[in-house]
Amino acid sequence: MDARQIIVRPVVSEKSYALIGEGKYTFRVDDRAHKTQIAAAVEEIFDVGVAEVGAIAVADVIGAASLAISEKALETLKARLG
Repeated sequence: MDARQIIVRPVVSEKSYALIGEGKYTFRVDDRAHKTQIAAAVEEIFDVGVAEVGAIAVADVIGAASLAISEKALETLKARLG
């Protein structure tokens, strides 16, 4: 799976903005991707090191009664050295 297919979009919310101050970034990711793929995709796209990945499944309401499950990944990035 290509890195741009894994990282769907950033999550924009008050909570995600508060986490940026701690060096943590939140993205919507493909629900088939696992943590190592998510870390590799973020490192490839943004040219940073990833210290930790936490992924949770979230439900998005689409229409009146159907749900789609996607992954929300919380990336903890470490600063690039030299």
